[in-house]
Amino acid sequence: TTTTRLYCAQSCLNQSWVDSSGDFVQWPFDGSYIDIMINHNGTPSSNQPAFVTGYFGQVCSFNASVKQAIYTSFIPLNNVSFTIEAWIKPTGYPNSTDHSIVGLCPSQTTRRCLHINTRNTKLYFGFFSDDLQGATTISLNQWIHTAFVFDATTKQQTIYLKGVQDGQASASSALLTSSSNLTIGMNEQGYIDHLSINRRAKSSCEILEIATLAAHFEFDSASSYTDSGPNAVATTSSTTSITSGYKNEAISFSGSSTSYFQAWGFTSLGVSNQAFSITFWIKPQTLSGTLVHLSSSPSGNGSTCFSLLGFASNGAIIAQVLTNNGTIG
Repeated sequence: TTTTRLYCAQSCLNQSWVDSSGDFVQWPFDGSYIDIMINHNGTPSSNQPAFVTGYFGQVCSFNASVKQAIYTSFIPLNNVSFTIEAWIKPTGYPNSTDHSIVGLCPSQTTRRCLHINTRNTKLYFGFFSDDLQGATTISLNQWIHTAFVFDATTKQQTIYLKGVQDGQASASSALLTSSSNLTIGMNEQGYIDHLSINRRAKSSCEILEIATLAAHFEFDSASSYTDSGPNAVATTSSTTSITSGYKNEAISFSGSSTSYFQAWGFTSLGVSNQAFSITFWIKPQTLSGTLVHLSSSPSGNGSTCFSLLGFASNGAIIAQVLTNNGTIG
């Protein structure tokens, strides 16, 4: 595969980022099939998909051999723009061709059968005719963000993998399906998490942020300690306050061992050879202590437990990671 390098004139600076407008359905799959937008709660098949710990909280686990699936009432996507997103982790490809993520298909009739799946190990976005296949082979046992966008104005279909365009084509018409239940996960082998449907065509920059931004903490009075990123990760704090900052406001720590801000659910930090970045502004009053601490336990201890960023004895900022052989350096 190749990566298209973005230059200043092509960057995301002038495009819209995460935006809740057009949100229609969202299934976080945190122990239930509930749509948090209230409209389309899911009903499981008789062989119910299981809930297990996944990318964010819990996820749905599907076993293709027993035809596990989730069904909802009709979702009107005919003649409109839409974006369908999900985190998926395939664990096998037992079927000869398709492993479904989402289907809205009352009959196999031209442009009346929405099917979004992995076909022959690549992402697939079809209306039954006007179909598009991604370019990248999807590896097993890895969490990936997928997005499928249709723009009703331009009639353009786009597949995104990990926030990057993986395929694009022009359709001759919008989707015309006007009835049928929506089906999630039929013949899927693996996990699906944070499935959402939005009735607008999201921008490439918005999808990139959703796929790559784990959390964003502004520490302003209006949001305080809330994650304003796409995942709404859980947080807690102790002996902190909100004060004037570099941009608007900032979090202030007392310097004691009981003064901290904690967030959890960062699955990617537990994946070997996974790139990551952490950025923030600081105004230290003393050049000592820990800036970012990573732990596998809420207590701050655990089998994985070390400071990612902190101050050395000479006041310099030092960074360290856990290497493949289990050492910190």
